[in-house]
Amino acid sequence: MHPIKKFLTECLDDYFSISGRLSRQRYCILVFKVCLPITVGLILEWIIITALELGARFPHTVTFIHVIMYSTLAFSTIAIPCLTARRMHDIGKSGWWGWLQILTPFFPGGLLVGILFLWWLARKDGDPGTNKYGEPPPEDDD
Repeated sequence: MHPIKKFLTECLDDYFSISGRLSRQRYCILVFKVCLPITVGLILEWIIITALELGARFPHTVTFIHVIMYSTLAFSTIAIPCLTARRMHDIGKSGWWGWLQILTPFFPGGLLVGILFLWWLARKDGDPGTNKYGEPPPEDDD
């Protein structure tokens, strides 16, 4: 298999697969990789538009930042619940609970609930042996 095709296949499997299990460490790394571009985009947008007031002088730069942010946001809307489903499988729970993360920001206090849920998933030990979702993740050194 061509190296680029192999890389893309592994990337898609990492972020969009809902079968199998995902260790705490790998879950945190993948969620961080998804959230970092959104955070950087928000900071750049604030600096360019609010702090420096350059939005009117450089509208193409602002448009470029928005395209990157919204593309990453669309990616994360699917990737985060998929990652969470695999993490839930690691602790022996149904992955459907992960899809509720999409809805939490729309309810009062929901963002805090979503953040606390992510924190809980990052701290919760996975099942030590095989469960109904498969073997423990290979990089699971918890």
